[in-house]
Amino acid sequence: MDDGGAGYGEAGAWIDGNSPGGYDGDYRVLMPEVEGEARFALGGAPGLRRLALRWREGDNRTAQARLTVDHRGGRTTLDLDQRRVGRLWFDLGAYWLDGNSRLTLSNAAGAGALIADALKIGGGLHPAAGHPWWQMSAQVYLEAHDPLAGVGGSNDVVIRPRHAEAAGADLYLSIHANASGVAGGSRANGLSTYRYNCQRYGDHSPAAAAVDCDEPPGSAALTEAVHREILARVRAYWNADWVDRGEKEANFGELRELVGAPGVLVETGFFDNLADPVGDARQPDNKALHDPRWREAVALGVVTGVARYFDPAAPAVPERPTGLSAVNQADGTLALKWDAVEGATGYRVFIASDGRAFDDGVPTPGPRYVTAGLTPGRVYSFRVAATNRTGQGFASQAVAARFRGARLPEGVPAAEALLVLGYDRRDAWVQGEDNDLQYAVEHGDALAAVEGLFFDGALDERVGLQEADLALDGYALVSVAAGKDSTEHDAVAPALRDALRAYLDGGGRLILSGEEIGWDLVERSDDPAEAAWLADVLGAEYVADDADAFAMNGAGAFAGVGEVALDDGSAGVYEVRYPDVWAPVGEGAELAFLYPDGTGAAVATDRSLLFGAGLEAVVPAAARRAVYQAAVGRLGVAGQPGDLDLDGAPDACERRHGFDDRDGADGASDTDGDGRDLAQECADGTDPNAADAPAADGGVPDEGPPEDLGAPDAATLDQGVTPDAEADLGVVEHQAVAQDQALPLDGAVPDARPDAAPARDQF
Repeated sequence: MDDGGAGYGEAGAWIDGNSPGGYDGDYRVLMPEVEGEARFALGGAPGLRRLALRWREGDNRTAQARLTVDHRGGRTTLDLDQRRVGRLWFDLGAYWLDGNSRLTLSNAAGAGALIADALKIGGGLHPAAGHPWWQMSAQVYLEAHDPLAGVGGSNDVVIRPRHAEAAGADLYLSIHANASGVAGGSRANGLSTYRYNCQRYGDHSPAAAAVDCDEPPGSAALTEAVHREILARVRAYWNADWVDRGEKEANFGELRELVGAPGVLVETGFFDNLADPVGDARQPDNKALHDPRWREAVALGVVTGVARYFDPAAPAVPERPTGLSAVNQADGTLALKWDAVEGATGYRVFIASDGRAFDDGVPTPGPRYVTAGLTPGRVYSFRVAATNRTGQGFASQAVAARFRGARLPEGVPAAEALLVLGYDRRDAWVQGEDNDLQYAVEHGDALAAVEGLFFDGALDERVGLQEADLALDGYALVSVAAGKDSTEHDAVAPALRDALRAYLDGGGRLILSGEEIGWDLVERSDDPAEAAWLADVLGAEYVADDADAFAMNGAGAFAGVGEVALDDGSAGVYEVRYPDVWAPVGEGAELAFLYPDGTGAAVATDRSLLFGAGLEAVVPAAARRAVYQAAVGRLGVAGQPGDLDLDGAPDACERRHGFDDRDGADGASDTDGDGRDLAQECADGTDPNAADAPAADGGVPDEGPPEDLGAPDAATLDQGVTPDAEADLGVVEHQAVAQDQALPLDGAVPDARPDAAPARDQF
């Protein structure tokens, strides 16, 4: 989106720039101390999209260009120094966009010229190859995206460091995977980190021996810091025996071309090691390279290493928080709680009221956050990230809750149901596209289809602790989403199984869904007690691992639901690859859903429902809602629509007569002193403000519940990620900007080294 093109607008006295290098040959300038702004409309590409900004740099530019992105999750503000090289697409992060989204550019500093040039939405596809641009070689990408002077004519290796130097990089960091060169594969493994050998030492020689070689200056310290922190992180969180191949030197083209920026090249592991792991190795290197957990450990090690290169006392980037719960409180608030993270000095809580469109986050000092500023009746999703002065770690899994927001009578539970997200598997077989850690969104939307049913949310590790503030016996219904969790991750962990057995024995009702539950507890188990748990607690017997189906049909009490689809990988959730086949066992158990071949997709008893696939993968959203409505009805659980504060007086009656429908004390009040409380007066159709007088309208007015009682509409939940959008996203998780990026807490971009710029009289 170029300046002057469709979707671009200005306010103020902007003028044309006069330096070469603008996108499509031009750019716009707002002179210092002149009020104004530039606006880019973003509604033409709805969905999750990356944004990137371009500008013509110069040393007379503003040091604080203020970018404000209005997106579905709220508003995000970033500051950029436009004295930095800007003729490259500067990534701003990923945002959920809709027709009202826009980016506004203004001058927060007042001094210096503000530049508006071009904005890119999404990454796009290479026109000939048809692949996302981020998959193309460095040479192809850079030569097509306005390379800087002196970079052209390079090959794919040396164009990278030349580009970094031209862009004024503070340092150069290249992440690689290694290869042994052994025909037929190898067992080579481990981490090695290289710096330039000054062409005085042999390739792959130990860096420690090159005491008189540190080119560019700082490369030796950078090598030591990055290598040390990657190794420490991988050994602590992945494999304690990950091989250290050492810090080394070599005459690599990527390092030789560096002049001012210290640089390192990291060989993280061997992609040609496909052999079974030997010794204490967790996986062969190739599988580790595919595993999001290993990649996350490497990434955090890199960030910590870079931070400690600049500041040796910098703390390590904190881990992803666990144990998150969101629980409605009797005082009308909602309390979030999670496990404390080592090394965190604070946290950031992200809230979404519209699917995955999370806001920019709220800082909080400790592992607890209480909020009341939400809309009663709406479904909200929550994530949290740990912070310290190095930056922000990865965000937690999401939980969802339907906010009640009412002060309740003493002893009345604030929520009828608990939604438990147990799907935390991410490994070499189940990667980001199969688990974005946010499927509480789908479950929350579907459960909210049950009118008047309010629910809390929690991660399964929190529920297994059976803490007093999350006691299962306080809920009429518990729904557990196991997703693709299997043997290593525990489809249903032992502590959770014990808690669920006790809960059902006490009269509770359970919905359990996941496609690897039988595989984990029966097929791969050597403990007969696990199969017995399925039979005794859920009335189910495992039949087979893979139904090889992408649909299921309602049977018996669920016949009215009809056929519903399971995502085959095209609907934006994930591909259901191995749905379990179940059979009923024991008195009262029956098949609730069937696969197209007539085998069992779900088993029902009077107190439980077990599904052979995760309900998040039932598509579209309307079908998922129908399944949840039927399941809750079959289990005999109901909400209390129209009585938000659960005081027995309908909300409509309370509002009509001037009472607070969010105050549960009203129901027992006798305002007119006639011996009948508000709840009784509303039921009888009399006026609670006048003794024994009939209400003018006959009691409860003919109106529905308050607006906004619900969740995002079908369009929000069903949009998924289209193939083009997936190309745009690259490797970014499905969440709003700043959640999974280790950026400074103020959102500002660190200053780069001073860069050559036009004379001051050029704009």
